[in-house]
Amino acid sequence: MPFHAKILSPFIAFLFVFLIGISKSEAQSSETANSQWLGTLQLNDSVLLPFHFQIINQNHSALVIVISNGTEKINVPQIYASHDSVVFEFPVFDSRIIAKVNTKTMIGTFVNDARTSKKQIPFAAQQGVNKKYKTTHSKINVSGTWEVYFDPSNEKEKAIGKFIQNGNKVTGTFLTETGDYRFLEGAVRGDSLLLSVFDGAHAFVFAAKLENEKLSGGFWSGSHYYTNWVAARNDTVSLADAYSLTYLNPGYDRFDFIFPDTDSNLVSLRDPRFANKVIVVQIMGSWCPNCLDETDFLSGYYNHQKPEGVEFVALAFEKADSFSKATANLARLQARFDIKYPMLVAGLTNNKAAVSLALPALNHLMSYPTTLFVDKKGVVRRIHTGFSGPATGVEYDKFKSEFARFVSTLAGE
Repeated sequence: MPFHAKILSPFIAFLFVFLIGISKSEAQSSETANSQWLGTLQLNDSVLLPFHFQIINQNHSALVIVISNGTEKINVPQIYASHDSVVFEFPVFDSRIIAKVNTKTMIGTFVNDARTSKKQIPFAAQQGVNKKYKTTHSKINVSGTWEVYFDPSNEKEKAIGKFIQNGNKVTGTFLTETGDYRFLEGAVRGDSLLLSVFDGAHAFVFAAKLENEKLSGGFWSGSHYYTNWVAARNDTVSLADAYSLTYLNPGYDRFDFIFPDTDSNLVSLRDPRFANKVIVVQIMGSWCPNCLDETDFLSGYYNHQKPEGVEFVALAFEKADSFSKATANLARLQARFDIKYPMLVAGLTNNKAAVSLALPALNHLMSYPTTLFVDKKGVVRRIHTGFSGPATGVEYDKFKSEFARFVSTLAGE
């Protein structure tokens, strides 16, 4: 449960004094009290992931944590006490920060229970630090489009880097055939580029040096993964067409399934609800940030824009050890994005081989999310692999326009 200022216990009063830096009486009378913090995750002995967050007292009623990644703001309203620590529970992911609070500092752990190993990363925070990176004067400029290879020995790991530099500050993302790396923020320092993101699931750090108009460096994901990456400027670089990567296997001219919804009712595309309808089928998981970006878009479109005769359904492959755990994950997601279309528990694993067994009509599942467009006759007309979310700017706008146009075309047939 969230903390409420009107029912201050001694521990909660302590939080208002030391998290926000104001007195108990000020906490009860101030309209909104803000404090800026710099958090860090210690990914290994030499790599820190910095991120900014604010602690806000909203209208005398509750503390809210707001994490910033560039222009993205993530509200974390679930804050509660556990023994001698405070817990920040992320609103969708099965993850949290647990920390002991002292005057203007926090020490604790980021815990990601969606992982089966290396779930914990040391966390620390300091109040009043405005800069994520200590920067020095730099003559380099990384603005523009870059052709990128993660694990350069494997040319299949191709990506596109899109960066915008303003002074020493850099924002941007990487686009791949399976999705994007969401809202990255960082800086240039000397001949080096530093970028990072933390959103409750991703804990990414990218570092590289620029030499002869080429970037080379390392990429860390949490404490469990590392690879090298290289990049060269290329304004014309492109990725494979997202509609060409996933298709129906020979012998299948229809796509069907039967899975339980969150109330344990079995649902199939053969049900009357879907008869003579255009159907958008989303293959996803609540643990997947790209899926959340797509879900945010799909739910808004479904609730406010979809034409008559169109239905959506989500097939969720959850990292869960029970059906009840999977449905709890989806319930958080439904509440967060006001999802009004059915969400089905298609599996209790995100293993792609298991997905192939559950959905044998597909040649493979290359990416979460994958989205199918089924016409009124039950024919699969398109399959879209991955998702380019709002951090990609133009690519995101392009997808939204194409999506609306194609769904409208199918609805009019």
